[in-house]
Amino acid sequence: MKKSLVISSLVAGILVSGLSSSVFAGPNHEHKHRHAHEHERQFDAKRLNMKRMMRAFSRLDLSEEQKTEIKSIFKQGFDDNKPKREEIQTLREQVRNLKHAEVLDEQALRATAISVANLRTDMMLANLQNRKKIEALLTESQVQKLQEMKEKRKQRRLAE
Repeated sequence: MKKSLVISSLVAGILVSGLSSSVFAGPNHEHKHRHAHEHERQFDAKRLNMKRMMRAFSRLDLSEEQKTEIKSIFKQGFDDNKPKREEIQTLREQVRNLKHAEVLDEQALRATAISVANLRTDMMLANLQNRKKIEALLTESQVQKLQEMKEKRKQRRLAE
């Protein structure tokens, strides 16, 4: 009897503490460091994309010269985009501040959002240009193998 009373008390305590945190937080609760979590996810995605790219290139039997040139292109592209990434972070902070302001300044919010979109477009174009530079370094058979790998990945993605 005492055992079941102790167990039921523990279960009730766990349930109350679990429910109370969601009650105190409320439906509109926001994490203080949500943007930090977003940054971690973005960083993980970038790292994952880099791993995928390096794994794909490892399957292409690249020469040492090709590897060196490709790494140089990646590094140059990363360095070139760094100021744009930093500016995007600043603009995102501005958007966050504008969204939480007392009075909505729609014009400023639109202008900031357009600036972010333009910077992202510039970065995307720079990345595509770098990809074209890398593909120009590949032999015909390496390009064909890369296309086959892309097609397989596309098929797997469609099957999911």
